[in-house]
Amino acid sequence: KGDSSDPAIAAALKRRSSQWPGYDVIIVDSSDPVGPAETLFAPAFYDSMKAALAPNGIVCTQGECLWLHLPLIAKVVTACRATFPSVEYAYTTVPTYPSGQIGFVLCSLDD
Repeated sequence: KGDSSDPAIAAALKRRSSQWPGYDVIIVDSSDPVGPAETLFAPAFYDSMKAALAPNGIVCTQGECLWLHLPLIAKVVTACRATFPSVEYAYTTVPTYPSGQIGFVLCSLDD
């Protein structure tokens, strides 16, 4: 479900003690947003990552292909901008990927 009612997320939040500042970096190398992986592209998932970050922490998540998935990328960037103060899209070329490109959405708690 992508929120604290999800047993996996609830367990992760429970393990996190008030003494621990959180993760400095979270890297999400997810599959495409279909089926069960759809929750990894939902605002609730970005909220849960934000809650798990240390001050000035950074998230890098799969950003799909600029040439094939522009509407999805726009949706993800918009959702991330509602959660994080700093959001950017980046990409690199990978000859074996469809269209030879893969993107990344980079989010930071730092302005």
